[in-house]
Amino acid sequence: YRACYDKTSFAEDCLAAAANLSLNNGRCSAAADIGRRMIAASPERPVGFHVLALGLLGEEAPMSAVMAAFEQRWTRLGGTPRARWITATDRARLALTRGRLRDALEQVAAAEVAGRELGGHYVAGTVEMALEVLAELDEIDALEAKARTALSEVQAWPVHD
Repeated sequence: YRACYDKTSFAEDCLAAAANLSLNNGRCSAAADIGRRMIAASPERPVGFHVLALGLLGEEAPMSAVMAAFEQRWTRLGGTPRARWITATDRARLALTRGRLRDALEQVAAAEVAGRELGGHYVAGTVEMALEVLAELDEIDALEAKARTALSEVQAWPVHD
């Protein structure tokens, strides 16, 4: 990836790929540094703040620093349904990392509302997360009801060639 982003002062795709590689290999400090580089090059874009937040989270930095980076990301996303879905999904995942299953379930519900405006995989992703949280909470009746509802909705989706 170095050759890619050394050719230009900023190649976001190269940096994002390098950050993902760093995160997947447990090199969270390197990912945080890439996030800072992305922010310096393009402070108006949310992606650098996302990379920074994930790197800080992996470094076990203070939660206040992690949240500050996420807040910057969310501010830059705007107020679209997709932005609301991303924000709620991020918040649900953060709650899960802290063991706050009820908070996660609440954020998943918010993501599902935004996802319904977007359709398709947005709904499927939030339903999957909800099912996992319900299973962890051992709320089998709610899990079964959610799964039945989701299955009937998926079966009603139009088929595209």
